[in-house]
Amino acid sequence: MRIALLLLLVVFAACTEDPRQRPLTWSYLHAAIIVPSCATASCHSSVAATAGLTLDDADDAYDQLLARDFVIPK
Repeated sequence: MRIALLLLLVVFAACTEDPRQRPLTWSYLHAAIIVPSCATASCHSSVAATAGLTLDDADDAYDQLLARDFVIPK
């Protein structure tokens, strides 16, 4: 329950700030969006690995997303 509340607070905090103030970095995107939304126990965590994709670790997630053309760096 505490983890769910913490994740909700992280997502809410990321959504309430001015988008222009958000850093355009992978580390920010991974922490604010990927981890709370995708790297959960039932989706793309090391436990579930839905579609063979794990997004827990920022560096591994970036490499996997690039390799599958899900992310195209700017």
